[in-house]
Amino acid sequence: MSYCSAAYQKQFGWPDPEKAARVCKCESSGNPKAVSPNGKYRGLFQFGESGWQAQGGGDIFDPWTNSHHAHRLFLRKGWRPWPHCGRD
Repeated sequence: MSYCSAAYQKQFGWPDPEKAARVCKCESSGNPKAVSPNGKYRGLFQFGESGWQAQGGGDIFDPWTNSHHAHRLFLRKGWRPWPHCGRD
């Protein structure tokens, strides 16, 4: 199963798992070990260190944890944390 599929993302309770899957694919190409070119952002939803710790930390490269934290962040801030990939 693809981590950036609507079927996988649905388990986290996203109101729009299709959009969550698109954001995931856009941010990381579905690679849970993705690191941004500048080295600041990591994982499926490309968290920075401070944002990651604010969500509870853990293994940033674990697809379940990264997706779970992304959903928790979404509940607080909507799609704003993903300004490029989260726009419609």
